Amino acid sequence: MKQERVSIIIVNWNGIRWLRDCFGGLYKQEWKNFEIIFVDNASKDESVVWVKENYPKTKIIINKENLGFSDANNIGYKACTGKYILFLNNDTRVTKNFILELVKVLESDKQIGGAQSKILLMDHPDTHDSVGAFLTPTGFLYHYGFGAKDSPEYNKQIDLYTAKGACMMFKKEVLRKVEVDGNILDPSYFAYFEETDMCHRVWLAGYRIVYAYKSVIYHKMGATSSTMNNAFVQYHSFKNRINSYIKNLSTKELIIILIPHLI
Repeated sequence: MKQERVSIIIVNWNGIRWLRDCFGGLYKQEWKNFEIIFVDNASKDESVVWVKENYPKTKIIINKENLGFSDANNIGYKACTGKYILFLNNDTRVTKNFILELVKVLESDKQIGGAQSKILLMDHPDTHDSVGAFLTPTGFLYHYGFGAKDSPEYNKQIDLYTAKGACMMFKKEVLRKVEVDGNILDPSYFAYFEETDMCHRVWLAGYRIVYAYKSVIYHKMGATSSTMNNAFVQYHSFKNRINSYIKNLSTKELIIILIPHLI
């Protein structure tokens, strides 16, 4: 398989303690043709200095303030030159063939626009973070495999409503079709539900999103969100979810889903 360029966007906010594992794994990849776009959200630690000293080829973008997950990824996206766009959390450790397996899945079917890796917990490597999520009639998402022990049940490719933003790859040609004002993620979503909103648009554009179980990574779940105030988390989670449904659902679907959801 020809190794087309993969653009890896890593958004960082005071995450220096995670970067050694994250970058170290990326540079042990079987897939050698990649670039890293490191978008720093006004960190107060030495993250940027560490990246400059240890991985000087990295494209570094420094924001003057914390723009949140969505807008920081939008900024990184605009700097990408690859055929594939990989969104990767800074608190992850990857396996040596995870990029290769994601690309294989993306190229296996023209209708597949995006794919999520098998995401296991860094502290409990036999346990799933989430296999992906599905929309329920109540408007809340069902996170398949959340907290479940890894088993053969999770070793099959399935379609997902939404991939998890910790590690998901898309064809750039697909993302271009679902841009809104040049952005791939809604910039008004400071945090939470931003990847679901984007994935919904990918489905509406006629593409599938799948779970690529042979692509394995490990995630320190909640490493960033654990530092946020719970009221802040709940507010943005509900606000963004309701906004996404208003944007993406038909009138009939809104009546069926949003009204029960609000109740």
